[in-house]
Parts: sequence; C-alpha cells; structure tokens
Amino acid sequence: MKLLLEIWNLWCDMAPYLVFGLVIAGLIHVFLSKEQIAKYIGGRNLSSVVKASLFGIPLPLCSCGVLPTGLSLYREGGSKGAVVSFFISTPQTGVDSLMVTYGFLGPLFAVVRPIAAFVGGVIGGTIANRWAGENHGENLPPLQEACCLTRGPWFVESLRYGFVDFLYNFAHYLVVGIILAGVITYFTPSDFFASTVGTGALSMFVMLIVGIPLYVCSTASVPIAYAMLLKGLSPGAALVFLMAGPATNMATITSITGIMGWKVTSVYLGTITATALAFGALLNALYHLVPAWFPLTGAYAGSMLPPWAKVLSAIILALATGYALFKHLQNRLQDKGSCCNSGTCETQAQETLTLQIGNMDCTHCAAKVERVLSEAEGVSAVQVDLLKGEGIVSGEGMDREKILRLLAENGYPSRIKAS
Repeated sequence: MKLLLEIWNLWCDMAPYLVFGLVIAGLIHVFLSKEQIAKYIGGRNLSSVVKASLFGIPLPLCSCGVLPTGLSLYREGGSKGAVVSFFISTPQTGVDSLMVTYGFLGPLFAVVRPIAAFVGGVIGGTIANRWAGENHGENLPPLQEACCLTRGPWFVESLRYGFVDFLYNFAHYLVVGIILAGVITYFTPSDFFASTVGTGALSMFVMLIVGIPLYVCSTASVPIAYAMLLKGLSPGAALVFLMAGPATNMATITSITGIMGWKVTSVYLGTITATALAFGALLNALYHLVPAWFPLTGAYAGSMLPPWAKVLSAIILALATGYALFKHLQNRLQDKGSCCNSGTCETQAQETLTLQIGNMDCTHCAAKVERVLSEAEGVSAVQVDLLKGEGIVSGEGMDREKILRLLAENGYPSRIKAS
C-alpha cells in the first residue's frame, strides 16, 4: 500500500503540468502544420539549422513521432544539417515535458534542458552540413498533399489530438515511467547512486550508456530522473539521462543510418554525447556553487497547487491514459485477429496493391491506417510501412476506389503506387 501511495503521489504531482502540456500540444498541432515547418527549414545554411532547432524544442513529438516527421522534412528537401538539428532538439523537449520538468525538477532544469537541446541541435546540424555531404532527400518518394489540417472545430481537434492521438504514442511509457519511479523511490536507499557511481564524471558516463539505447520519451523520463535524484544521483548525471534517453534509441539509430548514412548518424550520436556531458558538468558546477537551486525533497512546484487541482488533473490524466492503453490493447487484438488460424497471415490473394499514403506521421497513424485497410471489403492481409509512407493490401474482390475513399475520409489521402 505504501508503494501504491508513492506511485499515486508522483502521478498527482505530474498530472497538472502534463494536462496543461497536452492542451498546448493540441493547439500547436492545429495551428502549425508540418508543411509550414518545412518551408522555413528547407535551406542548407546556418539559418535553417537554427530554425530547425528552435522549431523542434516546443513541438509535442515524442521519440516515435520524431523519426517519420524528420524524414518527411528530409524528403521535402530539407538539408541534412537541418534534419539532424531537428532530430537532436525535438525529442529532448516539448511543451508537455518542459511543464513536467518544471513541476518535478524546478525552474533551473526547465531552463537548462531546452538550452542544451538548442545548442546541441545547432552544433550537430552545422557539422552535418559541412561534413555529411549533399542532401539526397529528393530521391525519397514524395509526400501527398494534406487535404485539411483539422477534422472539426479547432478547440475540439486540439483536445482530441492532445488527449487521444498524442497521448496514445507514449501512454504506456508514461505509466511504466511512473511505476519505475515509484519503485526506485520506495525501495532504493537514499544514498544509493552517490555510494555506487559517485557524483562526478563516472555517474554521467553511466547515465549516458544507459540512456543512448533506451526507448523513453522526454516526458516519461522526468519522473525516473527525479526518483534517481532523490536517491543520490548528481543533477548533472540526471540531465545526461534526460538528454540521451529521449533523443536516442536503437530504432532511430538504425533508421537514420539506413536512410541518411553513417556520417549523419556519427554526427547525431557524437553531438548528443558531447553536449550532454558538457551541460551535465555545467549543472554539477552550478549545484556546488548554489545548492539551494536544487530543492530535491519533493516535487518542486507540487506545493504551489491546491490539492483539488492535483487530484482533478490526476483523474483527467488517468482517464485519458486508460483510454489510450485500451486502444493499444484493442489494436493488438485486431492485429492478431487478422491472421489465419495457422498463425500466418493470408498472402495467397489474387490481387496485391501498394498504396502511397499521405499524412501518416506517427505510430498512431500507422495503426489507424492498418485498421481502416483491414476493415475494407475484400482485404485479407495488410502491411503498413511507416518510414516509406506505404501500405500493401492483398485480397480478392477489393474495390480500389472505396479503399482510397475510406483512407481520405479518415484524413489519409492516398494513391495506388503499384498493382
């Protein structure tokens, strides 16, 4: 019961800031399109790199959404430098994660975190422009034009996106992060990290090694870092984890290498490593100079809010997260149901179509496209490739026009690429 109470208290401390961040994320989605971003960062100069980093900092994109969005900007003709800058700065921050950072770790972390992301993005993008060669985004298949930005009144669409589509992408990581933070807080001795890895450079290197291959979004990483801080981890090492964990994972590393080349991947990883260690050392120095800036006895801003606001936000967040987890389970069950009793999907259909699908920018979009296609009449097997923006359907008696119309009605204008 004490462990559950610890997890609930962490959830309540985080909820008001994340709810506010989800609202802002929805507004950004409604009023700032990907096409507008591509227009401003399409150049191959320092200005495009700086703009890409600035654009990326507030964007509500978790690590699973950054990859297809960044590659689509590359496909639109953005320079390698601008895309690398976007890859580095965007997943480290976002309006939702910055609000949670302020609530858990205080204003200093909330200020240093986006500054570190911006500096890393500019440095990495500049190096990529000079060293990684010319842009080859024009060799990738073109994106389809968006038919519209919203599917209803702007305020309804913003809430739908923030609390349904966007939260869907990281709800399970958020729950795991809170539970893990509660377990660390409850079971770990108060001086565990200080006594095992110390508070110097070693602790930062350990967090770097842990963070680079880990798949954790910028918001879910905050309660984990907070719990480790309470147990003796240095502020600098916590910042290294907050930078390296969300910005890198094995899926992103392999995808960037395959599409943009090993030089871009080297710049990407090298810049994140260098800037994380540098800003981690800077934060440790500030901590020793002014320790009062790091009040780690509880959530920094938790006492600033009335209890009813925290509980109400916690309930709203719990309901939205529960719905997202339910949709995850539903999609998994539908995926299993699309396979035949032998355990393999039907592939002996008479006709196979390859579709070029527009507006498919994240894992949620891919799951929705797969669901729409699987429900179309005559379709017996579906395969969706998020990175290529393609869907392959097989079956007998498929109505091509109806399939394209169903996709368009759900916000994914498409065309038949091959038959």
